[in-house]
Amino acid sequence: MATHVLPETVAPGAAKVRNLLALGVSKRQAILTSISSKSYWHLSKTKATQVGMSNEWLKGQGLVSVRDLWLKAQGYA
Repeated sequence: MATHVLPETVAPGAAKVRNLLALGVSKRQAILTSISSKSYWHLSKTKATQVGMSNEWLKGQGLVSVRDLWLKAQGYA
């Protein structure tokens, strides 16, 4: 008879908390954001996401600023 091993249960939102903490967000903000029932689109506008994913962090990830591209195209930069 084969026995089935169930994966360990992890609290809902635990990955969100872990990822936000890794980005430097306070523990309180990470928990409040992770228990929210909002969609990812709406969570992108929260304080925790804005703090953890700053413009400098996004630039470090290789993303290009649309604002900088527009300024360059207009001859301002």
